[in-house]
Amino acid sequence: MRVRECDGAQRRVRLRCGARAVSARAVDALERELDLEVTLEAEDVVFDLRPFELRSFRVRFGHA
Repeated sequence: MRVRECDGAQRRVRLRCGARAVSARAVDALERELDLEVTLEAEDVVFDLRPFELRSFRVRFGHA
């Protein structure tokens, strides 16, 4: 999953996926893991974005 902050503001982001996420890790453009905070809260992937930041995540989904 890739997201970008477009309004020039620091944001706390909460994304709800169509399927139940069981893990989420921040990765770089080559899919290497990064030590950046990302958490799962119920059905949401939660993380912070800086102004105009582009972030990538490896999200794994499980069965309900």
